[in-house]
Amino acid sequence: RSNFFRLYKLNLRRLAMNISPQSEDALAELSSALELYEGEFKLILSRCNYRDLRDRLITRLQEIHPQPIHEIRLPRSLKDVYTYVIGQIPDSPPYAVTISGLDEIADLHAALLDLNINRETFRNNCPYPIVWWISDRTHRQIIRTAPDFESWTTTLEFAIATDELLTSLENGSEALFAHVLAPSEVPFYKKLNQIESLGIIQVGELENALKDLGDRGLNLEPKL
Repeated sequence: RSNFFRLYKLNLRRLAMNISPQSEDALAELSSALELYEGEFKLILSRCNYRDLRDRLITRLQEIHPQPIHEIRLPRSLKDVYTYVIGQIPDSPPYAVTISGLDEIADLHAALLDLNINRETFRNNCPYPIVWWISDRTHRQIIRTAPDFESWTTTLEFAIATDELLTSLENGSEALFAHVLAPSEVPFYKKLNQIESLGIIQVGELENALKDLGDRGLNLEPKL
């Protein structure tokens, strides 16, 4: 069992270093947009449904972009998004800003209303491009709740590679069964509650993963 988990963790590390050619192309496009709008206000929505992939993309963007990018992570309890973001900006205006965590905000409706109300305030006080990393679900909520804000945005999509998706689900499923079936005094149902991810896919992202597979005409093997 210990050998299995060592191999499982090695596979996770390999996946964590992997960014598909399609995502590299989209990152190059994003980097070019940040250069183009340097010194100007610009809102960019980067759609990515998987937190692990998103974090790798943010790291990779820092590596390929010629100028440093200021990163902001929003706390779950946040409602006043504008005030928080402005408070995180350094005294010297950054070349560009990336913001993550909007997906995880507890009261997303209130946060999006704040974005919509403060659209003009953002433009008046932020002379730099801002990249918002969001899921497709959050994007749909932005369209409904903050349509004025959304109308000023440009959107880029970052899809997970099919081989990464399948490998993560397969390795994660095997790890899940190994964990649940291992001899333990912990009840079965409590073991299930301890599972937070399948490979690099978070439990809360499984619906997106299955939809992505279906959209690509793929089905999970019966053993999964």
